[in-house]
Amino acid sequence: MFEGQVVAHSEAGSDDLGYRYTDPLEDAPVALYARPVGWSTWKRVATGRTNSETVFRFASHKPSRNTDYKVVYPGELIYAASSVTKRVGVRRVISSSMTSNGDGTYTMRGSVAPKVSGKTVRLQRKTCSSCAWSTVKSTKTSSSSTWAFRVTAPTSGSRRYRVYTPADSRFLTSYSGVWTLRR
Repeated sequence: MFEGQVVAHSEAGSDDLGYRYTDPLEDAPVALYARPVGWSTWKRVATGRTNSETVFRFASHKPSRNTDYKVVYPGELIYAASSVTKRVGVRRVISSSMTSNGDGTYTMRGSVAPKVSGKTVRLQRKTCSSCAWSTVKSTKTSSSSTWAFRVTAPTSGSRRYRVYTPADSRFLTSYSGVWTLRR
């Protein structure tokens, strides 16, 4: 959800008649524009007005990738036009499961959404709760956007595993859930 206010503001604090313009405007027209990161053209995706509480809301637009948004107030009468831009980052959805192979090894597998072929997926391992994650293997998604890694159970204690896809222009770094193997 995108929400905000249009606030009239004078750098001097008042106009020639002594009126201050620092209050939010009611019923002010606003437009929401979107531009996927890396693109040059803005597209208007919604329009609206501030309500009686002087707030505008755009609830229906959900980004499908990293997107820059711009809210534009076109100006009216004595009020100047203004705009503000905000980047919204989007993560991929990484599903995962862990199954025993019956020989002390396990297969961690899953998929990446939205569907992508050839996307790097990295397996990370953590050997204690205070230890840092370390990358131990890497693969690429299949044509059906799936991936798999074979991992071993610890001889004692526990190991945690997760996978991630590195950030790119379309998506933020994205992580699967964490799987814990105990001996």
